[in-house]
Amino acid sequence: MKKTRNWTLDFWKLVFCFVVLLYHSVYFKGESSFSLFRGGYIGVEFFGIVSGYLLAVSAQKKSACQYQKTGAETFQFIWRKIISFAPYWLFISFMNFCLKVSDIKTIGAFFKLLVNSVWGLAFLGMSGIGKESMLIGVGWYISSMLLASFVLYPLCLYNAKVYTEIVCPLFSLLIFGFFSQRYGTLSRVSQWYGVLYSGTLRMLASMTLGGVVFALSEKMKRMPFTNFERRLFSIIENTGFILILWIISFKWESTYDFLIVLIYAVCITLICSQVGSANPFFNEKWLKNAGNMSLVLYLTQSTTTNILLEWDPGIGYWKTTCLYVFMTIILSEMILLSVNKMRKTLCS
Repeated sequence: MKKTRNWTLDFWKLVFCFVVLLYHSVYFKGESSFSLFRGGYIGVEFFGIVSGYLLAVSAQKKSACQYQKTGAETFQFIWRKIISFAPYWLFISFMNFCLKVSDIKTIGAFFKLLVNSVWGLAFLGMSGIGKESMLIGVGWYISSMLLASFVLYPLCLYNAKVYTEIVCPLFSLLIFGFFSQRYGTLSRVSQWYGVLYSGTLRMLASMTLGGVVFALSEKMKRMPFTNFERRLFSIIENTGFILILWIISFKWESTYDFLIVLIYAVCITLICSQVGSANPFFNEKWLKNAGNMSLVLYLTQSTTTNILLEWDPGIGYWKTTCLYVFMTIILSEMILLSVNKMRKTLCS
């Protein structure tokens, strides 16, 4: 019997969460020209592809007649996502609001921040309303993912085969092609195109690529492979991720971005199709909390970044980065424990 949750994906989510976290250590480099994982912004594409794959998995589970309830099914899908994010999102938003309030000197500025923050709290920061007052800057990914899901989920629900085999490859190629021609990189988030931000367009590209991954992985699941081939797939999968980590360690706004996205797609397809050799390293025993941990780490980095930029310990890049990682991990653990305790209290 196949496992119901793919712990390998959870492991790599955690890895690329730390990649994004270390990428943001660039804020502490001062006059230095060096910072860790300078191409780490591309870690978000991993999350986008996985989100697109899981969207297709969810829609494919529905019966063929569910397209008649497209609106209700889409709302339920988005709502489940919001409920899973909300406790951590609200907790961290409140901390960041308190940090911003500490710099405010007038009642008018306080109420302006309070009113504008409502849009970010409602996951609508990337809609274009109130983005300047988003309490969780790195939360642009979650806001964009939810907005993209409103478009992609009903398409997949209506006809999963057409969506994953025709719509997704076309949309993904066109959008990545746009970024290649316009910028030569995928690092853009805040460019406004009249109806959406470049960050949301990035998520549309990554999530539709996730739909392609779903179609390929479903076909590979039905194919017989020898033990040698399975070992070879495992080597390709792990080598691909290691290659990505090596590239983004040294490159900044690189034209390698589109090669990295392709490697992501290959590696995630191999993971989701489960055609590689079983690896006891990726097991539930130590990875069962990795999903929530990676989400909270990703969001909490905004708080620790704000604290350290405000405090400015003046101890140099390396020591500040170590402090930044340590503070983020400790604060994330505290938030996880607090949220879990509140859930137990409410359920009892």
